[in-house]
Amino acid sequence: MIVQTKHPKGMASVRFRDTLGTRARLLLLCCIYPLKAQHTTPVPQFPEFAKVQVGDTISLQCDLKGLTTYCYTIAWMKIHPRTRKMEVCKNSYTDSKPGTEAGSQICHFSLQNAKVEDSGTYYCSAVHGQIIYTGNGSTVIVTDLFHAISVISSGQLSQRIIRYHFFHLLLQKKEPNPRQSKSSGRRTTHSSPQSLSCA
Repeated sequence: MIVQTKHPKGMASVRFRDTLGTRARLLLLCCIYPLKAQHTTPVPQFPEFAKVQVGDTISLQCDLKGLTTYCYTIAWMKIHPRTRKMEVCKNSYTDSKPGTEAGSQICHFSLQNAKVEDSGTYYCSAVHGQIIYTGNGSTVIVTDLFHAISVISSGQLSQRIIRYHFFHLLLQKKEPNPRQSKSSGRRTTHSSPQSLSCA
């Protein structure tokens, strides 16, 4: 807030009165400006989604052309799809694509012989000044075709076993309850049904 004071000799002095509202606005401006600057210079990643088989190669890239920085400043990070745990990918600080200069702004990340554990969301993070810029993320799903087939087969086998035992129980002849017969005076007993155990 600006306060102007006039003196008798015609001189004027200007004072700044610091109020709580002014400080709050300045603090808010200082917080919003870096966020706005970060939002206006995104780091696009490609592809946004990739589905590969076990043993394949995962190839990702991010574009730093919106920033005045290069691939040697980046790191690739992975977020686990279930635990949401973040880990830095090994050897991700250098460009992994052969023949690409370290001063390039198209940064590549390659992971050979993919495993199911490699599934997750990968982020490219670049350092520019005192700000870390993070890409939009690339979701990678690694599927094991053999494992999927074995799970389906074991599931079908379990269903067959359940159907067999259920059908067998339906066909069993119901024996009379153990009670003394009035006509013959003899006690009749019945065998206990077979117990089923889940293997």
